[in-house]
Amino acid sequence: MFSKQIFMQGLLATALSASALAQSQDNEVFVDQAGHGNQVAVDQGANGLAEDNEVYIDQIGDNNLTLINQGEDGTAQGNEATVLQESNNSRATIGQGGSGGVATGNEATIEQSGDLNNANIQQGDVSGLGENNEAVVQQEGVNNFGAIGQGFGNASDGRNNQAYIVQSGHDNEAAIGQGIEGVGLNNESRVEQHGTANNTDIFVGRNGNGFAEDNEAYAYQEGEANVITIDQGVGETAIDNHATVEQIGNFNATNVTQFGEGNKTVARQTGDSNEADIIQSNEDNEALLEQVGDFNVAQIGQFGQSDLADVYQEGSENSVIINQGGLFTP
Repeated sequence: MFSKQIFMQGLLATALSASALAQSQDNEVFVDQAGHGNQVAVDQGANGLAEDNEVYIDQIGDNNLTLINQGEDGTAQGNEATVLQESNNSRATIGQGGSGGVATGNEATIEQSGDLNNANIQQGDVSGLGENNEAVVQQEGVNNFGAIGQGFGNASDGRNNQAYIVQSGHDNEAAIGQGIEGVGLNNESRVEQHGTANNTDIFVGRNGNGFAEDNEAYAYQEGEANVITIDQGVGETAIDNHATVEQIGNFNATNVTQFGEGNKTVARQTGDSNEADIIQSNEDNEALLEQVGDFNVAQIGQFGQSDLADVYQEGSENSVIINQGGLFTP
């Protein structure tokens, strides 16, 4: 472990230099902290260009905070940011091309072990462009929150991005937004949760001006009382999107909404008291649902032409409602 004072002096000099030149290129920042209540803030290329920079933060202890901004209000290209936290009640935020900026070809990773932690990655935030980025959040513990936004915010654009969240434990929440209130194109999102009472939300090309095309969303939950919600192109247009949901356990709920053409949903639930709501609008949509267990409820509404719905249920007291070409209210 190196001196915190020496590091902070070097960081200050780097920040002053970056501010003066409005660009940050080929810089490296490494921080290693042990203890409680530590804070680290790294700002590269504010109001300018952040390119090919690398930031690595490792914190052990409780109540720690890490903030990384690369290309805020500007352009972030080819940057890498990694945060490792072994702690409780800590927070890590990585922003690449934020506040209306442009983020292309960046990598961001946050790994947290402990309880009550918060991880947030934003690439191309607030009316910005997020393209060809990769974001990964891994959390182990209880009551953790993980969020990834790529092309997130009004009139934003999220293209060719990959977002992954993996959580193990109880009462965790995961949220992914790609092209929110804007364009979501050729993105991939994946969430895996192992434990009890976890919640997953995936939104692509969503809200009033949303457009979603050729996106893939996958959500997997293993445990009891879990909930999954996937929206693609809600409020506007969704074309050729794929959503896959797997839930293994009891008291699960699945909600998938796809507005557009040629969308496909595959949902699988294994356990008791499961519920699945799938809504697809317009032409040539496909929904495949499998439920194995007792007290399951399946509702599928496809409101277009040449739609396909396939439901398999095994067990007792199951209920299925399929409505194609009509109004469906789950």
